[in-house]
Amino acid sequence: MNPPLPKAVRKYLEDHAEPEAREAATDPLSSDSFGHVLCIPAHGESESLFETLASIPPGPHGDNLILLIVNETPSTPEGVRETNAQTLKRLRREFGSDGPVIASGQPLSHPTGTLWLVDRSVAAMPLPDGQGVGLARKVVSDIALAVWSKGQLASPWIHCTDADAVLPRDYFERAAAVARHGANTPAALLYDFTHARMTDPAVDRAALRYEIFLRYYVLGLHAAGSPWAHQSLGSTLAVHALAYAQVRGFPKRLAAEDFHLLAKLGKLGPLRQLRGEPITLSGRPSDRVPFGTGVGVTRELERMRTQQPYPAYDPRVFSGLKAWLGCLAELTPPHGAPADGPSEGSLRQSLGRHALHCGFPDPALLWSTLSDQGDVSRALRASGQGPRALNEGFDALRTLRFVHRLRDGGLPSIPLLTALDEAPFIDPITTDDLASVRGALQTLEARRQPGLHTAPVGNARAK
Repeated sequence: MNPPLPKAVRKYLEDHAEPEAREAATDPLSSDSFGHVLCIPAHGESESLFETLASIPPGPHGDNLILLIVNETPSTPEGVRETNAQTLKRLRREFGSDGPVIASGQPLSHPTGTLWLVDRSVAAMPLPDGQGVGLARKVVSDIALAVWSKGQLASPWIHCTDADAVLPRDYFERAAAVARHGANTPAALLYDFTHARMTDPAVDRAALRYEIFLRYYVLGLHAAGSPWAHQSLGSTLAVHALAYAQVRGFPKRLAAEDFHLLAKLGKLGPLRQLRGEPITLSGRPSDRVPFGTGVGVTRELERMRTQQPYPAYDPRVFSGLKAWLGCLAELTPPHGAPADGPSEGSLRQSLGRHALHCGFPDPALLWSTLSDQGDVSRALRASGQGPRALNEGFDALRTLRFVHRLRDGGLPSIPLLTALDEAPFIDPITTDDLASVRGALQTLEARRQPGLHTAPVGNARAK
């Protein structure tokens, strides 16, 4: 007999899950059991999707369930619709139908298990305009949660990736090892990543610069002592099923759904890095969403065309963040100390001391930035409630806004390579080769945030 379903999961499936998840109780999935689940959104994908599907390895706990949603909206360009239509035909031709098309999907065969195809094209049931990839991820992740809730999924991890990713051979084994760690179960797992070498030299250079910037930002957050120092890529996540329900799933956003999901998950439990062979991502340009790799590469190609440097945050921005986080740490009184909260004046004096210690050049700019953003009043209200309340008040989104306000208010961006040279938290890099720079930062990130190096669990079951 399965243990009682956690209330958060039951309530989420009843009140917040997408219709496909509720229908999963009566479709052909209800008679199968699986080891691991993987969720993939596909929008205008062709060959890259089939490379992703070919890279999916067997899992150590039995057949995989691969939930694939081919999606578009009423306003999707005709070219993308045509690509989706051809992709749907090829999927059914190459993987073969194991059953009829029903409301929540269609079962196909995959070398490692079952490929469950969800058709949200205009010809079937398109996604609403304005929700895009966030809703697409939510639909398949909700189905995964429903399958797990019925005891048909051995692993509690809802794996998420993209239709242009190549997965490492021990992808599922690493997550299976984490599941055995017990008490302090992470809310989510974050896999290593790297961008693939592109055939177009200009695109390759643009993708490398974009990845270097991502790693620079996370290293800056880590140097500042931020609890939100992690990458936020939807193609590299595995979310614990219970935590997924507790934060009510992926937000229905056109972009940055991964960032906002992780910002919520980080308040529930640890976000654990999984070190090892990385997931390989495409660095192709795209304008399908307003944020992310595709847009980042597209913008960098335009900067390269006009001979502009890649802009990066001034390293002193992270010194300012370190000063504020140090100030927040002082707001929690020692055990047994009086609970009287600080005044605005004493908080400003404390911030000044920390700014001086961290080498931040303008304490007045720091104070005004925090005051205008509402962080000073928020910290005063939360003082005495413990470090968790203070950290959650100054969360990943407020951290990013703080960085942007400092950038816009007095510490403008500087060229990326200049930032790497000047940043005290970056080891000296003696090469201008971008691939070598990326590799050096990737190594530095892994050294400063070791994460979990998990041993394989059993033998992957071949099919």
